[in-house]
Amino acid sequence: MFHKEENNPFKYYDPRGLGCYKDLLVPTGLCIPTTDDGAWEHFPKHRWVYNKLEVALSQNLRCAPVGVEPKEFPVFMKPITNLYGAGLSSGLILSPEEYEKKKHLSGHFWMEFLQGEHLSHDLVVMNGEVVFNLAFRGEKLGQGMFDYWETVESAVSTDYVSSWVKKNLSDYTGTVNLETIDCKIIECHLRMGDIDRLGNSKLMQNIIDIYAGKKWTFQEKLSPCYLFALWGDYNIAYQIDKNIAEEIGKNLTCYQIDNPELYFQNPPGGVRVAITCSYDKEAAFQARYSLYESFSPPPRKPKNKY
Repeated sequence: MFHKEENNPFKYYDPRGLGCYKDLLVPTGLCIPTTDDGAWEHFPKHRWVYNKLEVALSQNLRCAPVGVEPKEFPVFMKPITNLYGAGLSSGLILSPEEYEKKKHLSGHFWMEFLQGEHLSHDLVVMNGEVVFNLAFRGEKLGQGMFDYWETVESAVSTDYVSSWVKKNLSDYTGTVNLETIDCKIIECHLRMGDIDRLGNSKLMQNIIDIYAGKKWTFQEKLSPCYLFALWGDYNIAYQIDKNIAEEIGKNLTCYQIDNPELYFQNPPGGVRVAITCSYDKEAAFQARYSLYESFSPPPRKPKNKY
């Protein structure tokens, strides 16, 4: 699903690899960035959004690069730019003594510690106007990991991110993924988040069309959707028989077995080895457990309830 082929319109992750999109029409020569490195290359004018310090400053959040000592604790420290994501080299700083041990981390910054609902927003933007917004709420496991994500409605957060996009990306057209905590933006990506996991061909075709300069026509009301993650430990190459995985996933909207070569793109707490996606919460939940039982060696045992 990740590739570097020059003639592939999706740069560098192809959602068609999920198996739920068979009839998408993609014009020849079109480029749709689907990873952060692809978006960085394709949108030079707007790549500043990958500077998390600038994103925080644009919202008047209390923040500064390492070297400027916080006056209040706790604060959250992370790299100013991190195209790999997954909370790499990030963490909570509780005291001046703890900050003293971390202040050598050049290229990092600190920001005020936000608490509250953690949402991931998938937006479709046309010349700075948000024409589609879908939010995913994450059920946290800790250390940057999430047990599952579910689509939700959040009018307050939706209004906030739409206003921020209109002000800061006024001439941008494409998809945007924004992560918020307590309605404050902590990350911005010029690509899709998990919207491709919904398996809705009309939605995906409309996304392709806006990159091709066409109008947005998608008006369908979407049912709640659920994404369950299966986690393992670092430095272990988990394996599963392809036929078994296909049998387990045949009744899902989509599923993904993660590539061990990309395990480094994971949060501090562990590595994601698979994800199951469905509009039927119980089906996605049970399929995750079936995958867990089929991996060798077994990854971490998932929760037995949600």
